[in-house]
Amino acid sequence: MTELRQRVYRSAKEIIAWVEQHFAQRYSLRGMHDLLDRLNFSFQKGRLIPGKANVAAQQTFVAAYQELQAELQPDDRVYFMDGVHPMYNVQPGYGWAPRGERFGLPSTPGRQRYNILGVYGPQDGEYLDIQTTDTLNAQTVILLGDKIQQAHPTGRNIIFCDNVRYQHAKIVQEHFAQTNVELRFLPAYAPNLNLIERLWRFMKATVLSIYYPTFDAFVQAIREFFDHLDCYADDLSSLMTEKFEILEPVTR
Repeated sequence: MTELRQRVYRSAKEIIAWVEQHFAQRYSLRGMHDLLDRLNFSFQKGRLIPGKANVAAQQTFVAAYQELQAELQPDDRVYFMDGVHPMYNVQPGYGWAPRGERFGLPSTPGRQRYNILGVYGPQDGEYLDIQTTDTLNAQTVILLGDKIQQAHPTGRNIIFCDNVRYQHAKIVQEHFAQTNVELRFLPAYAPNLNLIERLWRFMKATVLSIYYPTFDAFVQAIREFFDHLDCYADDLSSLMTEKFEILEPVTR
């Protein structure tokens, strides 16, 4: 158990070899699979975790966020903001196919991107965004902030966002200085704390696994997804909860 927690083995054959070397006991491939299952291990895809993840900073944010929730007034709004840049191409995923036959998907030429700066409000699932083929920048943040302010002119509009440079821009800070829009920055290297990141992943799995013959059709599919989030209410109700995982830096 200790060895398996300290080192990631890419195949059961590697584990068989290690056990035989250290304990002089030989397992069959099926036997090792059964043993790993009894030990509650599974063969799974890894994920990337920021090497500079700061546990204390994440815990401090979660505690402060819980305090904020208790202080919110009826007209106050909380949002999580982030940008996403879907590329015009199919992202292969898992799917059912005849055993022994690997299914293929058509791909598209080029590297066109569609850029989105969005906010998600966990209080009632509100979503607002700015969509463009241009680069996201400080002006995009201002446009989205103004859109939020127009939708909710009273109360505080508190927006949690990451530390991308254009969101720290002086022009952004000055624009919202005397408004009810307040930008608060998440700890560095903590994408797990930005709730809207989950929506981006869900969008990619739902929309980008399909082939679109033209870039316009690709864009239209993305627009329709965000225009009809209510169609995914059951999925989002369990996905977009205000429960935050604390990421610990990987040491192995």
